[in-house]
Amino acid sequence: MLTALSLVLLSLAGANCAKAADDYPNKPIEVIVGYLPGGATDFAARVLAESLSTSLGQPVIVNNRPGASSAIAVDAVKRADPDGYTLLFGNNDAIAILPAVKPDVAYKIPDDLTFISRVVEFPLVFAVSTKLPLNAMKDFVEYAKANPGKFNYGSSGVGGSLHIEGVRMALAAGIDITHVAYKGAAGAVTDLVGGQIDGMFGTVKDISAHLNTGTIKLLAVTSPERVPVVPDVPTLAEAGLGDATVTGWFALMGPANMPKEVTDKLSKAVADALVKPEVAKRLADSGLYTSPLAGAEFKDFVVKQLDTFKTIAEKQNIRITD
Repeated sequence: MLTALSLVLLSLAGANCAKAADDYPNKPIEVIVGYLPGGATDFAARVLAESLSTSLGQPVIVNNRPGASSAIAVDAVKRADPDGYTLLFGNNDAIAILPAVKPDVAYKIPDDLTFISRVVEFPLVFAVSTKLPLNAMKDFVEYAKANPGKFNYGSSGVGGSLHIEGVRMALAAGIDITHVAYKGAAGAVTDLVGGQIDGMFGTVKDISAHLNTGTIKLLAVTSPERVPVVPDVPTLAEAGLGDATVTGWFALMGPANMPKEVTDKLSKAVADALVKPEVAKRLADSGLYTSPLAGAEFKDFVVKQLDTFKTIAEKQNIRITD
């Protein structure tokens, strides 16, 4: 049974938490990104942080902690105090894909996070070096079948969507291609432009600076339909590889057990940011489309995606062990 002193202490703790939530934020907020600066995740995080800084009245500072397909960043946020001052700007890689293909990942989804709001959704694009004579997906498939294991594609890390999408495409096409892991998409793009790797999946933002340089060529997008920012690029489904269709997302999350008042304040600030025309345009110009989904609905969405990728991993025997 609770003693009178215990009841008083619980009451005081509740009052203190409520006051902390009412005062939130009263100091700078750190947003951790699990990739190097310059990539799509970092770009979207900084666009959002700029708007949140204005609306919340405190600096929102982006801190890059790359590595392990952003698992390092997720783990750092998992261990942080759930007071709303350490947040994660993460993506489907670390939250819905990596736990499905790497059973020993150092966090549990959804238990270890608070799901504040999805921010954007986006397609991936499949880009290849112009050093290869490939002008369409059929050319790529024919080349890969004639040269098993010789086509190498880069990604932002083992177990991330850029890696797994390559695995799924290879399985759908019946080809053998070689994966090369980087610490972020930017490194893979640099080597693709330089011809050190043959291809990669990435966001439009990842490769946008090189679209008109003659060094890379886009062969497909992974979304169910063509996308406005690259309207002439066909979908994988149009090439007969519909099994590899996927859409990615970025979202704002925090440690488990954050106060509801704080998460509500943050999710409202995100929603307010995304209806600003200048914010939506900056994101859309980079192939990132505003798609807010907050609280329990966002959490349910993540759980369903995780279950889907677990099923894919089991059926296609995709398992990361290192």
